[in-house]
Amino acid sequence: MFEVNPEVAEAVEAVYLLASTLGRGDVLAHSAISKELGLGPHEGYWGRVVSKVRRRLQEERGIATWPVPMVGYRLLTREEQLQLPEWRMRRGLRQVRRGRGSLLALPEKGLTLHQRRSRMFMLDRMKETE
Repeated sequence: MFEVNPEVAEAVEAVYLLASTLGRGDVLAHSAISKELGLGPHEGYWGRVVSKVRRRLQEERGIATWPVPMVGYRLLTREEQLQLPEWRMRRGLRQVRRGRGSLLALPEKGLTLHQRRSRMFMLDRMKETE
């Protein structure tokens, strides 16, 4: 198994304590995280610490977070958290449509039999997914 880095574990605990003072609707700012870690945003083990804190917030307090670009992470309200699956589904459907578009743009001429079958199979699956 993986060894726990004590420095990262300490940092996770410090940032989680900071986040535990916040309530739903508040923002866990990059500047506050930087003060706790002594690192700038996305330097060193920043990403590991923040992802562990976000996961722990959701598991222990039931509060999901959403990134606010260039600011930090918003602790979602109950209403926003209920919309979260819809947001994620919309993002996923956008990716499915993009994939289907790229397959439709690929001309069949020049494809091998296997590639044509693969293309048709993926197009059928994408229609079902949508």
